[in-house]
Amino acid sequence: MGNPAILATTTHSAFRGYAWSHLPSDISEAELDGLRRLASEGRGDFPEPTDIARGLVSDGRIAAVYSIRIVTEWDSEGRASEYAAFAIMPLEDAGLIDLVALLSHPFFALPSHEPPTTIEYSGPQSATPPTDAAGRLLCRHRIDNFNPHAAGALLANYGKNSSKWAVRLGTSGTATVECGEWRKPSEGAK
Repeated sequence: MGNPAILATTTHSAFRGYAWSHLPSDISEAELDGLRRLASEGRGDFPEPTDIARGLVSDGRIAAVYSIRIVTEWDSEGRASEYAAFAIMPLEDAGLIDLVALLSHPFFALPSHEPPTTIEYSGPQSATPPTDAAGRLLCRHRIDNFNPHAAGALLANYGKNSSKWAVRLGTSGTATVECGEWRKPSEGAK
């Protein structure tokens, strides 16, 4: 990546009830809530305290790299809280980031009661996704064993085709990509 990118960030956790640390400009709380729900799918109601979900989600308009974990003794009463950290970018900019490299930023690993509103990313750009990725997603809406280093370029190229995208990192070093139904060309991005 040439120049460093400044990415908007926000977190969702409990202190006196669950709330976002702040709302980045041009993003509604409802849109953030939708991205958080999408990122949380598959975690179950009671994930293990050591489980950390990481990946990239999109609603077809914006892309959000995330990390979700349980933090002990977090809220105002000393109770555990789910802590979700998000770095947000326009969908078309997702190809400028390598998902794995961005997730190595301390913002995703060190929960904070006073998280930053932006972080700087100066890592590599996304790798190129396989040529057949679009066809597999159009037909099957899922790809297993996907190279997570290519997730950003995949979404930058095809993200506007669906209103639901989730790239979930696995423990094996690969990712699973899922998307919703693709829009017909006449529908365009909504």
